[in-house]
Amino acid sequence: MTSTLNRYLKFIILLFPCLTPFHSIAQQYNIVLGRPTNNSVTASVMLNQSSTFYLCYGTQPSTYTDSTNTFSNTSNIPVEVDMTNLIGDTKYYYILKYKSGSATTYSLSSEYSFHTQRAVGNGFTFTCIGAEIASQDPLEIFTV
Repeated sequence: MTSTLNRYLKFIILLFPCLTPFHSIAQQYNIVLGRPTNNSVTASVMLNQSSTFYLCYGTQPSTYTDSTNTFSNTSNIPVEVDMTNLIGDTKYYYILKYKSGSATTYSLSSEYSFHTQRAVGNGFTFTCIGAEIASQDPLEIFTV
């Protein structure tokens, strides 16, 4: 009886895969940049699946002339990766290349950018974004 039931369940799952709770979840990643200097920046990279990954970067959009070493991670544990030999006061573009499990090709993230430490005396603008938390007061805006 159990054998027959299992065959019917397998048949139903083949016909209607949306009924099964077992499905593939797309790889998700998070990249946070920190410790920028005139010649390096550190990326904290976290992926939701154990993966092999590296960062590619360069000074022109979609043109990556440098890359980091290849790293392996444990799911949801960040790995710090240094991008080095950078030029000061320069905008860089970068992508994450990653693959999980038995994948044979790397997937690509969207392209992101950062700017290395600016030269003394060069101004810049940045925005601080905050959220109201458990308060009835309007969101405060600060000028830095």
